[in-house]
Amino acid sequence: MSASSRLIEIPSPVSGKLCTDTHKSAMYQALFEGSVILNVTGSQLFAPFDGYLSHIDKLNYSLRFTCSNGLQFWFRIGEEAGSLHAQGCDVAHAVGKKVKKGTQLMQFNPTLLKQGGTLTAMIIVVNGAKLKRIDIKKARQYLALEDSLFTLEI
Repeated sequence: MSASSRLIEIPSPVSGKLCTDTHKSAMYQALFEGSVILNVTGSQLFAPFDGYLSHIDKLNYSLRFTCSNGLQFWFRIGEEAGSLHAQGCDVAHAVGKKVKKGTQLMQFNPTLLKQGGTLTAMIIVVNGAKLKRIDIKKARQYLALEDSLFTLEI
């Protein structure tokens, strides 16, 4: 790490376990270096830092979050959720509303969303190409806002 670099720990925005489907993970990691797929064990998605929602998809299963420090994240809950036609997920804030770290961004119904199979959360650092390094922390279980998911070098 150079003298001008600094490390930032990114807490997991949702509780879950690292997805063991290497094909699925590899597909997203080929597109986005800073991507993780978790098998969800919780029912809420939280803001990892102070920031704001910069985009919410029409069906409420996917959102983009911009942190006050400039980092941008894309969160997507459920792979097959689109077939539920906006059922099972409620986004708690409007686009542009500033929120503090730890604020609930989304509440979702795991039982309903698991109808299509395993419930996953995709977490991507959108502007990861601007970073010097992204390390994904390997853990058996991530508790939302308690366990580090990424270490970023900026």
